[in-house]
Amino acid sequence: MMAEEFFAVGKSFPRKDSLEKAIGDGLFGADIRMPRMLVGKILRNPYAHARILRVHTEKAERLPGVKSVLTAKNTTTRPFNSAVYQEQLENQRIFDDEVRFVGDAVAGVVAVNEEVAEVALGLIEVEYKPLPAVFDPVESMRPGAPRVHSTPDNNIAAHLDFGWGDIDAGFKEADYVFEDTFSTSGQKHCQLEPDACIARYGLDGQLSVWTPTQEPHITRFKLARLFDLRESQVRIINPLIGGGFGARNALSIEPWCVAMALKVKGRPVRLQYTREEDFVTRVNRFPMIYNLKIGVKKSGSLVAMRADVVADAGAYATHVPGVVALSGSFLLSRYKCQNTKFLADVVYTNKQPAGAFRGYGNPQATFGLEVMMDRVAEQLGVDPVEIRLNNHLGVGDIGLFQIPFSSVGIDECLKKGAEAIGWKEKMSRTNVQLTHRRGVGVAISTHGSGGWPAILEHTASLITINPDGSANLILGSTDMGQGCWTSLSQIAAEELGIRFEDIIVIRPDTSVSLYDSGSHASRQVYVAGTAVKIAAANAKRQLLERASKVLSVSVNDLEAKNGEIYIKNAPEKSVAIRQLAADSIVKMGACGQIIGRSSYEPKSNAPSWQATFAEVEVDIETGQVKVVKLVVAHDIGRAINPAIVEGQIQGAALQGIGYTLTEDLLLTKDGKIPNPNFTDYKIPSTLEVPDIEVILVESNDPTGPFGAKGVGEQGLVNVAPAIANAIYSAIGKRFKELPITPETILRVLKDQVIQ
Repeated sequence: MMAEEFFAVGKSFPRKDSLEKAIGDGLFGADIRMPRMLVGKILRNPYAHARILRVHTEKAERLPGVKSVLTAKNTTTRPFNSAVYQEQLENQRIFDDEVRFVGDAVAGVVAVNEEVAEVALGLIEVEYKPLPAVFDPVESMRPGAPRVHSTPDNNIAAHLDFGWGDIDAGFKEADYVFEDTFSTSGQKHCQLEPDACIARYGLDGQLSVWTPTQEPHITRFKLARLFDLRESQVRIINPLIGGGFGARNALSIEPWCVAMALKVKGRPVRLQYTREEDFVTRVNRFPMIYNLKIGVKKSGSLVAMRADVVADAGAYATHVPGVVALSGSFLLSRYKCQNTKFLADVVYTNKQPAGAFRGYGNPQATFGLEVMMDRVAEQLGVDPVEIRLNNHLGVGDIGLFQIPFSSVGIDECLKKGAEAIGWKEKMSRTNVQLTHRRGVGVAISTHGSGGWPAILEHTASLITINPDGSANLILGSTDMGQGCWTSLSQIAAEELGIRFEDIIVIRPDTSVSLYDSGSHASRQVYVAGTAVKIAAANAKRQLLERASKVLSVSVNDLEAKNGEIYIKNAPEKSVAIRQLAADSIVKMGACGQIIGRSSYEPKSNAPSWQATFAEVEVDIETGQVKVVKLVVAHDIGRAINPAIVEGQIQGAALQGIGYTLTEDLLLTKDGKIPNPNFTDYKIPSTLEVPDIEVILVESNDPTGPFGAKGVGEQGLVNVAPAIANAIYSAIGKRFKELPITPETILRVLKDQVIQ
């Protein structure tokens, strides 16, 4: 089907949840109120590392209005891992007798209101024995370093070693060898909505949890396992979600809220984090140190690539080793190279845990690699765009997860992006006499559409046709602001042949919705979209079979569009889907309601590609960097909803600017975070938003629904190296540490005269 034949796909319909959000009618977790609801609060630890000798709770327990006080003595001490599917490394507990970072949970209070809960926290007295702490992952691996956990040796949570070919032979074959070390920061998600959860353990033994999790079904599984319940006893309901970016990947606030609800059976408990709690106690992006070594022939072809990586896991295992393993996979899945090696140690420190973050290890790998590729181009006297055009993987080449690429649109991305930024003209300009110096840079990347085959991918979908011709789309897919409910509705409408407005989304509730792996890995349109398309095709087949009897023609002679089923060669002869749907329910012998089903596990992955071009202006007197323009050319397979796709790319690009220039969780010498808020942690404001031009390249992937691929994460992945390369173009200095702050730039320029 050609693009112009689509009536729902490829159109920028308004989002399904836009009106309720715009008028403030939608309910987020913090908005929910229930009869007899209690309030929970958590007492936080002030030490980077300490043993808890005793927790005195008597005064708090006697305070009027306090319903329960929780500690390690009266709460399950079963270890858990908050990450999706991750159960190999479980070493976090709700409350423990040892605390491993500033902000670790010590005790909890359930009270009649927030004021009483706050007073009760102040009445709890804790006896600590401070222990030695370690904050640097390299120091943490050395013999004699303080132990974060009793095992493993040298604080190494995981070691990774993979690649192909003969790495030593590859470097011997190389005409040039480039080597450098890059480091990246622990960026914070900064989703607008802090965590807020409500849990109720009913008198019937049913646990209901209202939470903004990105993975309702996986959260149900993990909570049931943690509290020794059957999954059928646990119900997860998604309110509206105010952003995720990986921060709500499986368990976040839920274990503590559920533990509180179990203590006050029959009454709901609301636990809501402050902004500071979100910053200090919740996961951040994995900081990584990347030592990269690349061997290149005079022709420009890569013959060897090696990475030695140290990743900071923080105090507990979450996505260990997942993020780092994927980081290496992304690194080695971009350019043709016959000899590769990836070695990494994931290390515990006494800092808040690191976890999933938009890009899932790809931005860390891409920063160093794409800066190195510019070094290669400069050494060989080749244009940076050309070096990438000549070396990237293509259709049929083995890429991410050792799967052949089914579509690759990066050539078009590079060519269209270069033209849009004015690459040739701006690369040749001279501005050395200026105080404000301009430069341009480029970087490319590829990112998966879902996690198959690295992790289980599974989505089930159900579509029921209502008597009025509308359709209920019953989803387990969470929409955390990315607009997937809208895009999935368009896929359903297109396949069914009914209006987009007639698709009614039944939102995630594990007691109603079918299984879905969750919103992560840029998977929803590619994986859940295929499941929806299959379910819609199933329902459509039933409609066509019933219409064939009414119109007295073969099913193969029929088509559905805009709520009508008509004869292809005689479109004036038709029957309304509304009539078929109503008759199927109210007429005896009409076979019953039309229900389309699917339970889909993919056997493919279609990575998207992106070229980002950045133009910057650097003030050499202040070190300030202004991003003047970003051109983001993105191979997305097909844009199901162009406005949503562009919004995703623009938002990701802006998040990438923050990652590059301003964002970093600082740490004092005693392990405290001094910038746990939006005042001191600097994300780009509206004043820092540059001109962001999005170019959609549609490669029409044969494995995706209507040709679509994933889009959610890719827009952030290569922004940092594009800006870093542009800064080099402007002032002739390379930067290898994120964020690239004015202080960093001035330090590099200090005592040097720029000609």
